[in-house]
Amino acid sequence: MQLPSSALQAAIENAYTTFARYPRSADISGCPCCVSEEDQKALRRAPLRELTSNDLDRYAIKAMTTWGGDEDFKHFLPRLLELIATNAPLAHCSEVIAGKLVEAEWHRWSEPEQNAVVLFFNAWWQWGRWEDTRQVETCLSTLACAGWDVSRQLSEWWNDDAPASRQCIIAFLASQVNVLTQGESPSAF
Repeated sequence: MQLPSSALQAAIENAYTTFARYPRSADISGCPCCVSEEDQKALRRAPLRELTSNDLDRYAIKAMTTWGGDEDFKHFLPRLLELIATNAPLAHCSEVIAGKLVEAEWHRWSEPEQNAVVLFFNAWWQWGRWEDTRQVETCLSTLACAGWDVSRQLSEWWNDDAPASRQCIIAFLASQVNVLTQGESPSAF
């Protein structure tokens, strides 16, 4: 995977700035049956920007249902978004993280917080649609899981006359033949 575009990097930085007002809790409450002390330690292992996908993977799945609340999620969100965009090991959680945004009712957050999420997802799509077909599918399913109407993104992509864009569309459609003809999808989302 290539490095994120400058627009995507700027969107990630904007998310860090926007959500910086939410500090890391000393101890994030969690269901004792679901969250171990080792899980808790992983979240405190390093500064936010240095946490790895291994550190955050379990939290991403359990956020707000059995581990922490909205403000805890907002604290970790910039790093989760950055890992979605730049680190393949967390990519399988992108749809789950998008679902957590819906659970946290991100459409009711403050305007700057909503804008940070929109800016990230728009930049991620603009960058991701030029990646491999699997990245395109991940972007689209993640946007849909976040409550997005992806018709605008698909229309914009379809109407892009650049030869590289056309090649990406053809490759994506070819990768989706079983989805289009038999309802099969490699993605659970």
